[in-house]
Amino acid sequence: MAPPRDRGGAALAAGLALVAAWALWTTREFSLFGSIFPRTAGVVLLIGSLAVVVRELRGRDGAPPRRWQGVGRGAALVAVMAAWIGSLEWVGFAASSGLAFVLLAALSFGTRPTLRQAVLGAVAAGVLVLGLQLVFERVLSVKLPAGTLWPAPRQGPAR
Repeated sequence: MAPPRDRGGAALAAGLALVAAWALWTTREFSLFGSIFPRTAGVVLLIGSLAVVVRELRGRDGAPPRRWQGVGRGAALVAVMAAWIGSLEWVGFAASSGLAFVLLAALSFGTRPTLRQAVLGAVAAGVLVLGLQLVFERVLSVKLPAGTLWPAPRQGPAR
């Protein structure tokens, strides 16, 4: 029996590929510095979306069955994204983004990860989030929220 196809997911991915192509098209007149982030996000979105479309066109051979799918899973994804955005100022970029990354990955896969997968996912989240923070703060000079939950120690005058 052929595995079930996710036609809705493929249609959404195709729509997101069009959004990515539009974003790339509109950034052609941006300055080099101003276009780094939107072009990077557009390329990643385009590649990911096209990969989903191709996977669905070829069939999902060997794909593990999902534990949780449908509207509930989509609502949970939106809730995690909203909580992440709402907690950025309070918790800080690194902590809130790392937690959101792990939760979104767990919801996206829809199956219970093994211990090895969970550890690798947590390490990947830490490396990705801290790498993004370094790029934004050191290379692009964009100040990301540090959070107010754990205030940084005050530095007194140099003696």
